[in-house]
Amino acid sequence: LKNLQALSGCRIFVEPQASVSDSSLRNVHLTGAPEQVAYAQQLIAEKVAQNEGTYGYYGYDPSAAAAT
Repeated sequence: LKNLQALSGCRIFVEPQASVSDSSLRNVHLTGAPEQVAYAQQLIAEKVAQNEGTYGYYGYDPSAAAAT
């Protein structure tokens, strides 16, 4: 995460608890200027795609991402 934050300039916070009780999914909060948030979303999507076969893929919908 530190690398993604350094590259994008966006603060990335991953909630420590799963978003659904029987899931390993976590909510991710992005804070920064709109272009920083957009770049962070792109980097995260690329990282998820790289790990798709390794850890499983749960989907990423940039339109559903909440930027603060």
